Amino acid sequence: MSFVLTYTLPGHDLSQLHDELLAAIPGLRPVDGPNGYPVPRLAVEGEGPTVRLTVPDGTVEAEVAAVVAAHAPQAVYDPDARLREVQALRRVALVRGGLQIAKARVAAAGTLDELKDAVLLALEEVSR
Repeated sequence: MSFVLTYTLPGHDLSQLHDELLAAIPGLRPVDGPNGYPVPRLAVEGEGPTVRLTVPDGTVEAEVAAVVAAHAPQAVYDPDARLREVQALRRVALVRGGLQIAKARVAAAGTLDELKDAVLLALEEVSR
């Protein structure tokens, strides 16, 4: 037989929590079934911040609660994060490059009109 424990965890990673519970509480690990295949003894389900754990009878609830309380989910893998980071770095490099060019143009300006044009080009570069 088994029973269900319910917890509220605003931020959680169910796969990670499952692994943490199996590592910390040997009685939750799968057992060999009659046909030699492992039979799970732990089910971890969640919906929003609610997490439901189905555990076998005889499981010490305080042990489970301690693992749940210590659960600190790792950052979720975001495959586009690196792409966004590279794009942001490129934009920064373009702005910096544009500013260097603009500074050179301002320094080389010999007339007020050339200075005005250099400043306008610099503003254009920065606003991209």
